Amino acid sequence: MNNAPSPALRAGRIRHHILRATLAALASYFLTLAPHMASATDQRPMTFRVIDAPGFREANRATLGDGVAILASGSIQSGTVDRLRTLVRNRGIKSATIYFDSSGGLMDEGMALGRMIRALRFNTDIGRPTGDAVCASACADAYAGGVGRFLTARSGPLGIHQFATRARPTKETEKWTQLASAEYIDYLIEMGVEPRLFSLASMTDANDISWLSPDTALRLRLANNGAEPAIAEIGTAGMRPYLMVQQRHHDMTSRALFFCPQGRLAMTAALIVTPERARAWAARPTQAYVELDGRTEMPGADGAEAINDRVTFTRAIPAEMARRLIDTREMAIRVRSGDTVRGQTLDLRPGRQTMRDFFRQCLPAGLPASSADSARDLVVTSIANNGDRHSMMMIDRNSIVRAGTLIRAQVYGAAIEGKERIASVALSEFDCDAHRSRDLSIGFHQLDGTLLTSDKRGWASVAPGSGGETTLLTACGKLRPDGKMEMGDEDPFELIRLFVDVGQGDWQPPRN
Repeated sequence: MNNAPSPALRAGRIRHHILRATLAALASYFLTLAPHMASATDQRPMTFRVIDAPGFREANRATLGDGVAILASGSIQSGTVDRLRTLVRNRGIKSATIYFDSSGGLMDEGMALGRMIRALRFNTDIGRPTGDAVCASACADAYAGGVGRFLTARSGPLGIHQFATRARPTKETEKWTQLASAEYIDYLIEMGVEPRLFSLASMTDANDISWLSPDTALRLRLANNGAEPAIAEIGTAGMRPYLMVQQRHHDMTSRALFFCPQGRLAMTAALIVTPERARAWAARPTQAYVELDGRTEMPGADGAEAINDRVTFTRAIPAEMARRLIDTREMAIRVRSGDTVRGQTLDLRPGRQTMRDFFRQCLPAGLPASSADSARDLVVTSIANNGDRHSMMMIDRNSIVRAGTLIRAQVYGAAIEGKERIASVALSEFDCDAHRSRDLSIGFHQLDGTLLTSDKRGWASVAPGSGGETTLLTACGKLRPDGKMEMGDEDPFELIRLFVDVGQGDWQPPRN
């Protein structure tokens, strides 16, 4: 029997170690040292108590369900994990949501608390029965332990910043920083959070806090609003292959089942609930459809039907729609009954490559070209924080074209200055010998990618020590991106929005 790991598993492990080493190396560039410390005004040890207030339970019924609501308030210190363990044991609690109100504490204790919350399969949120609540610094580490991590309009703010210490920098403290950073990155990966959170936290001074918008926290998977990571699996039924993409949420499971009868691609979409809910949802005439990144598609003339514990409908998938599904980040499955719309989302990104392979095998004429086929290899070449101005530059290494000493490449930029937030996309040309560059074309965009204006720039010398120089040296192959952020095939505008959200540090959540 061959017990060797599969090539895909080996590749995943290699990518994990590369990512871990790259991000850990950033510590010496951005950070001082490691404990997340609570503010001086909140040094009381964290305590836990069950929230019995009926009004609080009713207001949070959609996310709390039948679970117990537990308030966790104060500083995360030694003994915090034991206090939660004691409450859970004494009250016999099997299902709960932890509502945090804490400005931080010790990093190690925050991660230990997060691991215990994950072992208990509890959810996390930010709030309290009366007054405002926050969750920042080491509290964000503990919050990451929730199976469901809610950050809704009712939640308090969620904040991050870089590690801090009072110790004088030495070779020993620098070594400790690297080890602590690697441990923290491992923790983020273990909790299912994007390791990029580490790099973004590093951009915020230890004496400041960047409050994450819900969209940013969701993109980083620090929050998931009750959705576990989606899975994509190929199986067989009656000797016929199928592809299943499925995602569990706190209130239901969304599923898309793709199959290929006689060379025709089809999809059965399903919302898996309970038999009682399924029958109730399908009892009245319904309209069934999906949304691809918010746009309604495949409405169909027929509605949905209840089969056991699921509400389901089937649609034919032509080749062009198959291509659009591969380009889609999020598909929502919707069932409308009268004025009531029910449904849930399904993250298609983890199954993108599997979908592409399955669709190509199914469709006789193959699959139309997809934007997802044009992989990028993005690397952040510069992050600068100069007073009120913050900037970032990225280069797509897959776009690099060489002609002698001249190099052409796609370069992305972002800048924050005062209230201005601007993104740029340039086709740049670099003269490696003369140490100069020009923009053959440059477009200035809103953060959603909408083009505002375009221009071009002539040859100009690149200033030593500038972000432009590190970009030039990377393009010319004279600088390896050690200690820089390798982002791979990510959406550049999503990265720019993350940079702006963290770099501006001025987002405040809505208050009820």
